[in-house]
Amino acid sequence: MNQRRTKAAQATAPLVLILGAALSTGCPAPPPKPLPPIEVESARTEVLRIGKKWQAVIGDRGFRTAPSPIGVFRSQKRSVLAMPDSGSKAEEDLLIRESFSMRNGRKFSCQSQGRRKVTVRFARRPTSGEAAVELIQPKLSLQRQCYPAGFQDPVLVLPARTTRFALKGDQLLAYEPKTDKRRYIPIE
Repeated sequence: MNQRRTKAAQATAPLVLILGAALSTGCPAPPPKPLPPIEVESARTEVLRIGKKWQAVIGDRGFRTAPSPIGVFRSQKRSVLAMPDSGSKAEEDLLIRESFSMRNGRKFSCQSQGRRKVTVRFARRPTSGEAAVELIQPKLSLQRQCYPAGFQDPVLVLPARTTRFALKGDQLLAYEPKTDKRRYIPIE
């Protein structure tokens, strides 16, 4: 009896294999459902998610050569940017403190402050995909308040300039021009 079962099993084995192959190739699996598209945050949204107000403080010091009456100077500039939710105009509040040692021995401490509208543009850096901000600042003249009175240059002129910043972590770091060392951090 075992021989009959073995012969019957051997006779039906090719039939089972052919039937199994026909069923597996004849009915393909349904295609997988496409994945939803990945939403990419806009550069503006990414920057504003971290902060709507940004502050940079930068110091400078040096000396001037003759014929300038100023021998040594120090300055600290604070810039606070209020970024817009929409549109291209931001507000920049400036506070600049300066000290001067004159060649004739006199010393002056000065302060200037003001506000200006600046143009901001948001984009992604093509090389890295990082969020970036272009800041276009118009020329601005500020009145210096000096102690003691009598400083020879009562107006501080800030030239127009354009700077590009990349969002690195939670900071906006200047990358163009390379000489600009400003770093904005979120304060609100």
